[in-house]
Amino acid sequence: MRFRNGLVFCAALLAVPVAADTIGEEKRYKFNRLSQSDFEVIRLQGMGATEYWCAAASYAIRRQGLPAQTKMYLKRGLGGSVKDPAARSVVFSFSPQGLTPQASQTWTIKQPGVSFKSSQGLRLCRDAFTRSTK
Repeated sequence: MRFRNGLVFCAALLAVPVAADTIGEEKRYKFNRLSQSDFEVIRLQGMGATEYWCAAASYAIRRQGLPAQTKMYLKRGLGGSVKDPAARSVVFSFSPQGLTPQASQTWTIKQPGVSFKSSQGLRLCRDAFTRSTK
């Protein structure tokens, strides 16, 4: 009986990491602050549009402590990094200044002016984390 209880306890401990929060997954993203409102997400291998928006949301909420309803705007699509000449990046902003607002139903990094709330972007992180653990 003691052995069986020990196995149940060990199985419960092993199950914990599977249900872990995505915070650890999001720490892999790299950012450069460009101004009070602008920042760039540095390209990592295999990143698609949703990963950039996830990273931007993670920066807004987890690293800057901004409210989940904060709007993020795509300022510049994938191109050379502003601060790291050897890298590529996507530039986001918390301000619409200088941008023409664009409506989009899809996650894109090709249409400056597209905006989403950071809470919407954070949901993408959970989706990416779920896909990476299957």
